[in-house]
Amino acid sequence: MFPTTFFPSWYFPPAYYARDVPSSNPVPSQPMTAYHDRDAFSAMNSILKATGAFANVGYEMDADLSSVGADQFPLASIGPRGWSETPDSDPSHAMRCVTFNLRLAVRDERPRVRHETLDRLMGVAQAALNGSTLGGGCLGTQTRLLQGRFDPSPRRPESQLILNGQFMYLVTMP
Repeated sequence: MFPTTFFPSWYFPPAYYARDVPSSNPVPSQPMTAYHDRDAFSAMNSILKATGAFANVGYEMDADLSSVGADQFPLASIGPRGWSETPDSDPSHAMRCVTFNLRLAVRDERPRVRHETLDRLMGVAQAALNGSTLGGGCLGTQTRLLQGRFDPSPRRPESQLILNGQFMYLVTMP
């Protein structure tokens, strides 16, 4: 016969236990606060700033950076692209998958230096974001930078790299 502590106390419904006997492993009763896209983007912004690799991290900066001062480079710009929801096994929840662009921009007169800098910054962004829970609300295994492309029409002395990524989190259905 198995000892009574073999199964965690939260495994069986409370009616299974004798009345007025406290459970040895109570289920936490902390209310779950709603997580939103804006929370993930805010966390992403903070994470990228904390790397110290960027002079500026912003939200949906214009692709035409000619008016941006040299002191703002290198820069990262985060912008949402879209989202989709898939029903979860629990009908009161759905899994939201949000896609986004991360635009990295550098400024230098030498093309090779621009390319090497973008490559280094891409590695910094991947190391910082891939696998992150973005403030604790997302599934870390689903937070990824998935692909990238260089801006096909660079304006000298700037070069840009656009990375496409995604993150996922559980939403409560109304």
